[in-house]
Amino acid sequence: MTLDYDQRVVRYEEISHYPPHLFQTLVQQADPQPGDCVLDLGAGYGAVTQAFLEAYPESDLRMHVLERSPVQLTRARSELIEAYGPAIDTRLKFYCGDFLDLSLEPEHYEIVVAKMVVHEFPSNRQIDLMKKVKALLAPGGRFFIWQTLLDLESVAFFRKLMRKKDELAGFANLARDRHFIAESELFALLQAAGFQRWQRIRVWDYPFDTAKRLRSEFRNEKPLLGEWNNYLAKALQADNGRLAEKLNARITNESVCLDFEQVIYEVHAE
Repeated sequence: MTLDYDQRVVRYEEISHYPPHLFQTLVQQADPQPGDCVLDLGAGYGAVTQAFLEAYPESDLRMHVLERSPVQLTRARSELIEAYGPAIDTRLKFYCGDFLDLSLEPEHYEIVVAKMVVHEFPSNRQIDLMKKVKALLAPGGRFFIWQTLLDLESVAFFRKLMRKKDELAGFANLARDRHFIAESELFALLQAAGFQRWQRIRVWDYPFDTAKRLRSEFRNEKPLLGEWNNYLAKALQADNGRLAEKLNARITNESVCLDFEQVIYEVHAE
């Protein structure tokens, strides 16, 4: 069966306006030590792994790259070898499959990074995700979570806008399974999994622009983008425009632009 992730090949730096220094912030805060093993969970095209390798080109730091899509994983491996040469393959290990189904060594990782990953798990599996990460962390290990920062009001709208986009783009599995969560819901999951200590390490503006999805997800089919824009414009006016004001909505014939935030959390294993 072809995964939606095999079809949805997106470079998030292009659609999400990530400043390059955000990856540097992540790596500096992680501060891996010689011999550490880092798990890039839900690696996609390997941007997190590349950031660690760029910061530690001569180190014996080991990177494990895990991705459920074979298309994405092949792309990640190809880009990493192109950037650093075939010799870098000795520092990398690749896993393809569902994280919850793969057998990984307990207490093996000093650092686990999940960049824009938690919402890719259905709501009833997110607690299993957190529990498995906790089991995989070495004593004193840390779990870094990079995601969109949402409160309970904005997360309800964000789920609707992303579900509609996935439906229009033909990503039926994504529309069914993805579950974006508010910050308070994330904290509840972490606590239920047995984590006791976490903090924000960086928050930044996330300008959301629907037009950025035209090529990467709607395959340049402008009528699909137009339908999505119309859906969002109507939804934003449902409460007399209060949500539109909160998100600083800018609506044109070509796009809907909204202001969100993203965040990186550092979660500690005791």
